[in-house]
Amino acid sequence: LTDRALNPLAEAYVRPFAVAWLTDYFVTENRDNGTNATATALGETEDPAGSGMWSGYGRGNLSSTLDLDYWSFEGQAGDLLTVAAEYPDGIPTYTRQQYSVYRPGGTLLGSFNTPYANTLTYTAQSAPMTLPESGRYTVRVAKVEDYQGEYRLRTTTVTPPVQMETEANDSPAAANALAFVEAAGLQSAQMAGYVGQTDTNGDYFLMGTLLEQTEVRLTLRQPAISGLVATMSIYTATGTLVTNGEAGATSLTYVVNLGTALYARVTAASGRGLT
Repeated sequence: LTDRALNPLAEAYVRPFAVAWLTDYFVTENRDNGTNATATALGETEDPAGSGMWSGYGRGNLSSTLDLDYWSFEGQAGDLLTVAAEYPDGIPTYTRQQYSVYRPGGTLLGSFNTPYANTLTYTAQSAPMTLPESGRYTVRVAKVEDYQGEYRLRTTTVTPPVQMETEANDSPAAANALAFVEAAGLQSAQMAGYVGQTDTNGDYFLMGTLLEQTEVRLTLRQPAISGLVATMSIYTATGTLVTNGEAGATSLTYVVNLGTALYARVTAASGRGLT
């Protein structure tokens, strides 16, 4: 085999390659998920096991200003729901999407828009919603302004007395109050939350005014698929650090030496994201 000048060409070679679906916990949207009836099922799972926290993850994009995406999940009456969205490359300035949750009968339960910001937007999350009935719920993704890049969403449900955070709880003044339940002489509370990919302040939770010599035990649980490396800390209302654990530690114990309002804080040393 030669070229036009009769120069011999290099010996032919074979370069094999393969195309395969990306295997992870995100469900890729169906091409025809533009109606409630054809919604892509998120296939939610309980993670951590035995926690009562069920999450489903989806990945999609709106291909035009007329495109709609529907996602479905199973919900139980009385459970709390949050819907979170993230954008790997950021959604452009002054561009928004809308996320709407519909009840099994098709009526609207609640909705939220991504922020209308003068910088790239990477995350958005709904306030907690109480599910009024059991059955198949759907989440509709729609444009407010045109954005055709990739979005990722997560639905998470928990059963009370487990609570869900409300963003932005990124300071003592905006902290979510823990609702303690007493049993066998101990008071405990559980709160589900997440640290978004651009959230550098983390989440604050109000523990209340605790008496001296009260022992505080913070415990962190997270999904098995999570890459979060978290740091737990305790602060006063003025933002003074009282104590903190090491990055990646899942427990922190502190004995109160001054009766004052205290706040638990969770930040990310690394691994921020939907999981």
